[in-house]
Amino acid sequence: MHAAPSSDVFLLGAGFARAISPAMPLLQGLAARVLRRRRARRIPPAVCRMMRENFAYALSFLKQAKLWITTADNRALWFEAGEALQRARRIIAMGYSLPSSDLTMKHFLRTTCRPRSELVIVDPSPHAARNFMQLLHGAGAERARPLRRPPLHCPFRRHPRRPVTRSTQASMTRARGLQL
Repeated sequence: MHAAPSSDVFLLGAGFARAISPAMPLLQGLAARVLRRRRARRIPPAVCRMMRENFAYALSFLKQAKLWITTADNRALWFEAGEALQRARRIIAMGYSLPSSDLTMKHFLRTTCRPRSELVIVDPSPHAARNFMQLLHGAGAERARPLRRPPLHCPFRRHPRRPVTRSTQASMTRARGLQL
């Protein structure tokens, strides 16, 4: 059974804040602020090193194990995200350039995006649109619109925050039941 397509799905990358406002810090700037505020001596040396070298990895809870999210929760989140992408009429990627090193996301998008979905890429990087269009290689690529900044009427500005739905809770419960 397939649900009706939804209107929009947002893929928010590490550069999302910068795509919205140039005053927002990039990840390295954010890491430096965190290290200064938390007084680096209170943060373990390995964590400080990781924050300086690859802060994005630490923030990506779908890729890296976290104490506060179980493997089952993680699976349920990926499953729900995949279902949303399969139903989406429009996919808006903001601040995410789909780098060649992100094989997980490339595979995920290739297997879940509908061929007829419109793709809107909001990223100042000239490589972002090319990376997405190469990934889709024809399937939906003709409907891709690269933008440097979000338009004033960008739908994310009017999307209400939604609480966790019952279907999400149910899928997470089912996923927990599958956990070994």
